[in-house]
Amino acid sequence: MPVPNAKQLHYINFSTTTACFIGFALSLYSLLVEINIERNPTYTPMCDISPSMSCTKAFGSQYGKGFGIIGKLLGEKHGLNQPNSLYGMAFYTLCFFITMVDMRTAVNIMIGLAILSNLASLYLASLLIFVLQDFCIVCVSTYFVNATLLFLSMYKKRVLFGASNIKSEKSSHAKED
Repeated sequence: MPVPNAKQLHYINFSTTTACFIGFALSLYSLLVEINIERNPTYTPMCDISPSMSCTKAFGSQYGKGFGIIGKLLGEKHGLNQPNSLYGMAFYTLCFFITMVDMRTAVNIMIGLAILSNLASLYLASLLIFVLQDFCIVCVSTYFVNATLLFLSMYKKRVLFGASNIKSEKSSHAKED
C-alpha cells in the first residue's frame, strides 16, 4: 500500500491535536466556572457578557450536568450525573490519544466519537436556543471544536484510506498476481 502524503497527515494530526487541546481547555474553563460559582454565588465569570449571553445560565441549568438526561434516568445524586465539562475533558483526552494512531480502526473510532459529539452538540445547542434562550460563547466554541474534529477525522480517513489509495492497492495486488 502506498504511503499517504506525510505532510498532509502531519497537518491533520497537528490540527486534530490542537482542536483537542482547545476543547479540553474550554471544558476545563467550564468546570472552573462551575466550581467558582458553587463556592461564591456572587462570582461573575468572563463568559457572562450579558443576561442573554451567559455561560453561567447554561452551566447552571438542569442540562449542565449529565446532559439533563442522566439525572432523570439514574437520579440527581448518581455518580454518572457529572458536569458536562467533565465528559468533555474525557472526550478530548480520548480523541487526543486516538489521533496518535494512524490505523483504520482508530480512524473509524474517531469518526464515530466525533459524530456522537456533534449529535450532543446539536442537542445542547437546541436546548440553549429554544429552552434556555441563551447564547453561551464557551458552549458554542465547543460545538465548533466538535465539528472541526469530525471534519479532520473524515479528512484523515480520506488521506489514509481514500479512493486513490484503494485503487493503488488493488492495482499493486493485480501486478503481484
